[in-house]
Amino acid sequence: MPDYPTTQDRFWLDQCTIYNRVLTLDDREVFFLTQHVIKMTRVPWEVVDEKEKIGIFVGEADYEWLVKRDENEVRAINLIRKHTRIPVPRVIHQGFGFNVFERKHGTYLNNPQEWLDVKPANREKIRLQVRSWLEQLKKIPNPTGAIQSLIPSGELIHEMFRVVGPFASTVLFLAPYVCVPNMQRVHKINTRNRATFAHMSLNIFNIVVAPTQDRAVSIINWDRSAFFPEGGRAVHESYIHPKGWETLFDKMEFPILEVDDQTDDIIFQDGWFIPGEPI
Repeated sequence: MPDYPTTQDRFWLDQCTIYNRVLTLDDREVFFLTQHVIKMTRVPWEVVDEKEKIGIFVGEADYEWLVKRDENEVRAINLIRKHTRIPVPRVIHQGFGFNVFERKHGTYLNNPQEWLDVKPANREKIRLQVRSWLEQLKKIPNPTGAIQSLIPSGELIHEMFRVVGPFASTVLFLAPYVCVPNMQRVHKINTRNRATFAHMSLNIFNIVVAPTQDRAVSIINWDRSAFFPEGGRAVHESYIHPKGWETLFDKMEFPILEVDDQTDDIIFQDGWFIPGEPI
């Protein structure tokens, strides 16, 4: 991402108006163009457009966190497009405080009732389709085997975790949470589980559905994604989901580390091992 707005940035920013702004949060705005989506981080040192109040001030710490999320999303989409057939939106442009993506046309289910209004047979069809995409995600290579995001620091970009890593193993990831209450779903993670690629915020609000509401068109908002145990099942189960969506991961199997049957030790590829005692 450049350190200052470029001429090409202005081309995209000039198309952002109050009339095509579809989402306004404390720290981010989203604009729908005919064929593109612009996700803008509200920059901390300037108001991009005073009249239309686009790009209002946010705190510097929050801005740095958002920049990490934006970079992580671009890297995630490029990784997914390289290794899977999941129809994620293409990255069109990385700008100064914003990214431009291909727009996947369809219906955005913005609340649980909209999901429940979809015919039951179609809801199940969409759920199974997304499960097939999860199967593709877990086959994406994780060269180091670490639990990490895709930005250079590798830190997890998620509000749930107070210790952000990266972590060389699932055992090391779980260690800080052994005595932390209200983390029961994290405590259930298998210590031998390999980190596979995960969306980390997979709910109906991030699924684009065809106008006919009989199939999914895309998964969006990959900014929190990471290599994580059990494909992010623990994170998914920690949120309240509408009917049917809470069972998305049911009976899915994820790869585990090789175990020596005689010593019950976890064997790592580099020769190191951690004894098989529970933490």
